[in-house]
Amino acid sequence: MNQVSATNRQAIGILLLSVLAGAIGQLTLKAAVDRMGEMSLSFQMLLGLATNPFFFHESISWLRLVGCAVIIIGLLIIARGETNLAAEAKAVE
Repeated sequence: MNQVSATNRQAIGILLLSVLAGAIGQLTLKAAVDRMGEMSLSFQMLLGLATNPFFFHESISWLRLVGCAVIIIGLLIIARGETNLAAEAKAVE
């Protein structure tokens, strides 16, 4: 049972390759963001980007925009709840 089968070696190789590719991707993204400098997002810029038909190469209906807004608001609520929980936990300590 000490021998590793060929299938296990292949799986380990694929796993290591995917981890390496992920690390390279993260480093490349970090380098690109560092070159761009600080970015600030405003609601007007996001709305303009979301409604730009050239960005998605399709027309965007108001229903789809409302759906995206609901999802974003939900994510903000979840993020705020996590922040509040962290603040409460810190206050208890």
